[in-house]
Formats: sequence, C-alpha cells, structure tokens
Amino acid sequence: TTLIINPDETKINNIDIINALEEKNIESRPVWKPMHLQPYYARCAYVQKDIFDVSKYLFNNGLCLPSGTQLKEKDQYQIAEIIKEVLQSK
Repeated sequence: TTLIINPDETKINNIDIINALEEKNIESRPVWKPMHLQPYYARCAYVQKDIFDVSKYLFNNGLCLPSGTQLKEKDQYQIAEIIKEVLQSK
C-alpha cells in the first residue's frame, strides 16, 4: 500500500509521515529506490519521460504504508489519524 505526497500542496514530505509513524512504533518507508539511483547502476541508461524522472519523483515523494492480512481495522484508523495529524500540523 503506497501513497504519494505532493510537498507543494501539503507543505510536508514523505519523511515527515515516516517519522510521525515511527514515533508510534509503526514501520513505514519510502517507496523502492530506483536502480539508476543506486551506485552500481548510476552510469546505466534508464527510461524517463522527456527530462522528467518519474521513478526518482516517486522515490522522493512516495511512501509505503503498513499492510497485510494481520493489520487490524483499528490499526488502519490509527495510521490514517497520524497522517491526518501531520497534514493538519503544517
């Protein structure tokens, strides 16, 4: 389960939410790091749209939220409330 934060509209970034969740012992992380941003592949060609690097944008603004069959409904609400609190704080 992922989402994208638009820092221009929200005045927060994905790390703000990651940190707020971590304060409550809830694990989250940025979306997967694109291969071309990893040192071993830094000089390799990659696909982009015109000059816009979509995968880099997703990595910098995306967030993987907790998910899975063991995630209870009350936990989902807690995660949503934390995100709302972070959004309202800015």
